[in-house]
Amino acid sequence: MAREDFCRLSALSKQLGIDLQEVQLQQFYSYYTLLVEKNKVMNLTAITEEDDVIVKHFIDSLAMAKLNVSRETFSNWIEGKRCMDVGTGAGFPGLAIKIAFPGISLSLSDSLQREFTFWKKLCRNWNLKGGFSSWKGGGFGEKARTSRTVRSRLLTSSGQSFHPK
Repeated sequence: MAREDFCRLSALSKQLGIDLQEVQLQQFYSYYTLLVEKNKVMNLTAITEEDDVIVKHFIDSLAMAKLNVSRETFSNWIEGKRCMDVGTGAGFPGLAIKIAFPGISLSLSDSLQREFTFWKKLCRNWNLKGGFSSWKGGGFGEKARTSRTVRSRLLTSSGQSFHPK
């Protein structure tokens, strides 16, 4: 990911009302670098081209910031809340939301060990603050009940993202 891609990610996120700071852009760069590196041996995603990752993973994950939640901005609404991403795979949308809104407490869940290993490495590299937990497999009902928001991408049986019209 080149410097101009940082500018693109920054510009697109501003269109969503998110002003990413330099440290956050560096975290997205680290995310992208590790994603591409580990994808060679872990099969985390079919999307690995820089522009595609920026738009189809990072910006798509951050797009929920456009939600109007109880007459508050999304950033005011979510800050400091407990959130959960079920079936997160390579960490989308949860980790992207955690980078953009570092004050949230985030839980990630997926049934595959390779994803769990990937998140742990990312979170260690970033030294994420504000609460973070992850676990493999099910048994997340209690976490979901105590979370302010539970997010997940909707997938088809073939693993394709589904975006309702």
